Amino acid sequence: MTFNARVRSWYRELGPHDDWWDAVYEALERVCEILGIRLKTTPVRLMGGRTRAKPCIWFSGFWNQGDGACFEGYWSHAKGAAARGRDCAPMDAMLHGIADRLQALQRRNFYQLAE
Repeated sequence: MTFNARVRSWYRELGPHDDWWDAVYEALERVCEILGIRLKTTPVRLMGGRTRAKPCIWFSGFWNQGDGACFEGYWSHAKGAAARGRDCAPMDAMLHGIADRLQALQRRNFYQLAE
């Protein structure tokens, strides 16, 4: 087998495939719902001329540490977010910390913060 044939074979078997990021988007949407974040949307034209609302989620590059999945949204208090985050992802300490900090921030501001 030639080198080019081996490379093509590798790419077909192990290379990136379309829509590999779908799981990232779905997980982000679920976490945003738990934390009280309403994702901003943008209209996307469909083939029949209609439109649908697409969440503003994208990847920011990968040439720098910290790049990755990004989103735009609006945040307001979500009662019970910390407990729901622990139920949804019991081993995700980072999610628990974020939910706890957001809850503490809201508590200090009488649950009135929204953006």
